[in-house]
Amino acid sequence: MASISDYVLDAALAKLDTEADRIDITSQEATTYAGATSTYTLGNSTSLAFGAPENGDTSGRKVRAGAITDGSVTGTGTATHFAIVDVSATRLLSHGGSIHISKRNIRQLIYDCSI
Repeated sequence: MASISDYVLDAALAKLDTEADRIDITSQEATTYAGATSTYTLGNSTSLAFGAPENGDTSGRKVRAGAITDGSVTGTGTATHFAIVDVSATRLLSHGGSIHISKRNIRQLIYDCSI
């Protein structure tokens, strides 16, 4: 069976650290940049920080985002997902679920991306 080295997996995860510059909370899972930043967005933050790639919980590699504490909610609805984008390239980089919102601010996002 073929496998991919940690070096290659880490390079893919590093794109989040070097290219991601906005995170949106969304009313459903966005699969495009427009869906993430316009169609389904309920709020966003431009303060993102990612840790270094590390071993995954059970296998592979993962990267963890720090807590988002300065975002603002700009729409109405129930936020169920998030999307991480590269604004300058209008590119969706990652999307998923598990968000927590408090007092109309994006208070914390637990984000582990594994490959």
